[in-house]
Amino acid sequence: LSTTSFFLHLILFISHRVSAVDVGGLICRMPLNEGFSCDSPSYPSFYFDLSIGECIPFEFKGCGGNQNRFLSKKECDEGCKSMGACSRGLPLMDSTGNIKRCEGDRIPCPATHQCVSTGSTSLCCLKPDRICTQNIHSGTQCGIPGKMRYYYDFSTSMCRPFSFTGCGGNENNFKSKGECAAFCATECQCLQFQILDEHHLFSQ
Repeated sequence: LSTTSFFLHLILFISHRVSAVDVGGLICRMPLNEGFSCDSPSYPSFYFDLSIGECIPFEFKGCGGNQNRFLSKKECDEGCKSMGACSRGLPLMDSTGNIKRCEGDRIPCPATHQCVSTGSTSLCCLKPDRICTQNIHSGTQCGIPGKMRYYYDFSTSMCRPFSFTGCGGNENNFKSKGECAAFCATECQCLQFQILDEHHLFSQ
């Protein structure tokens, strides 16, 4: 076994051990980096694509790259599972990208979020009414082809189409009109009734 092959197998072993656990938001938010060609052979890998919330295959060139690289889709799914724990958007993170954990009343979430259990841990997800009242955000250009998405227009109680640039934006971003309506309609109707009731109460 050559020295190069030995170190390659060692790197793969270490990568396997690291990716067997939930690595959190910092690593999974890193952009795709295929690395560069060198004496080490290339090999198939997976990275977590933040814009679509899925693990995508790519060919790692052998050197360089970043930590958002897994040996299999299963390891990628396990390593970044917290990123998909919320029904919409990403879990709450601190300024360094670490996912904030919660524990009921003992370690509560901010008023804008709710504590959601993933089985092994709990984290803070943005409340549905906060998602559906967000203004339209077309995102930012990032080299990915744009696509049509839908957002919930709280002022008209309707799901409307918009052109999404491919990256960024906010959680009020749905792949279909049906998905938008199913998520936002009931939640926002209840919120609107609450606002009307409060307005009626203060006007008396």
